[in-house]
Amino acid sequence: MNNLIDQPVECIRCRIKTLKKKRRYGYSILVGAGFILFWRGLWGLMDVYLFPNNQVLSYLASSLLGMTIFYIDDKSLRKLED
Repeated sequence: MNNLIDQPVECIRCRIKTLKKKRRYGYSILVGAGFILFWRGLWGLMDVYLFPNNQVLSYLASSLLGMTIFYIDDKSLRKLED
């Protein structure tokens, strides 16, 4: 039974690998669409759950959270450079 589930997944993986190798532009569009859809979903969730009744506070909290993530990420990258 588990093998029946794995076959379609492996088939999709093979198609994506083939697309990645043979059609780079198509693969780039696929990845770009994935990023855009992920961002859209994340944005929608933040609108619903992060201070939904106070738009200004939601924007400020999102900005501060984003800057914190960038700061932590930059600090981690600097450690890797050393």
